[in-house]
Amino acid sequence: MVPKENQIRRRLKRYEVTPRRDKHVITGAENPHGSIFSFLTLRAQILVLLSERMASRPEICRELGETADKVRYEMDVLRKASPPLIELVHEKPVRGTVEKFYRATTKAYLDPSEWPGVPGAVKAGMRGSLLDLLVDDAVAAVDEGRFDSLENAHMSWTPMILDEQGWGDLTAILLRAMEEAIKVKDDSAERLIDNDAEGISCTVSILGYPSVNENRKVGPSSGRKGSTRKAAPEHRKSSDK
Repeated sequence: MVPKENQIRRRLKRYEVTPRRDKHVITGAENPHGSIFSFLTLRAQILVLLSERMASRPEICRELGETADKVRYEMDVLRKASPPLIELVHEKPVRGTVEKFYRATTKAYLDPSEWPGVPGAVKAGMRGSLLDLLVDDAVAAVDEGRFDSLENAHMSWTPMILDEQGWGDLTAILLRAMEEAIKVKDDSAERLIDNDAEGISCTVSILGYPSVNENRKVGPSSGRKGSTRKAAPEHRKSSDK
C-alpha cells in the first residue's frame, strides 16, 4: 500500500521554486524582511514545519522526503541567521546518540512594525503565496471531511464599511487574536510534551483587508451632522368643491 503523502509536503509542493529564484529565499541576514511564506523552498518548508511543532532533523527528513545533507544545510542557515530563526529546544538519547529537536523562534514571524518597510513587490509575493496556501489548506480539509470533524470549527465572511477609527480598532483586534492564538498553541505544546501525547492538527487563518468595492455610505444622507431628514408628507387632492 502506498503511504499517504504527508500534509506539509503536499500543501507546500506547489510553491517549490527554481534555482534561478533561490537568491530570494529566506536567509535571515540576507533577507531581513523574509517570511515563512515568501518563497516556499525547502528552507521555508522546514520553517513552516518548525513553526507548527518541534521536530528533529530525522523527523524533518521523513516529513519532507529530503536527504539528511540537504536538511542539515538548510537548518544550519536558519540556525545561524541573525537573529536565529530556529533554536534547539530539546535533546533525547537514542541508541547511543543524541537526537536534537528544534522549533522556530519568534523571529521567524514578520513583526507588524516592520511591514511598512517591505518592498511592494515582495509584499505582493508574500500575500499571494500565503493566500494560496490558506485556501488550499482549507479546501483540502473540507474535501477530506476534516473541517467539521470537531465541534465549533469556524468559517465566516463579514463585509464591512468602516471609518478610520473602526479600521484601527479592527486591525488591533485581529493582531490581538493572532497573539492569543499563538499563546494557546505554545501552552498546548507544553501540555502535550508533558503528557507525551499527540495533538489535534488544526489551522487558524485570519484575514482583514480593504476590499475591491468602492467606498460608499452605510445609509441615506442625513444632511447636516446630527440632523434627521424626514420624508415629505404625501400630498392628496382635496375632495372639497
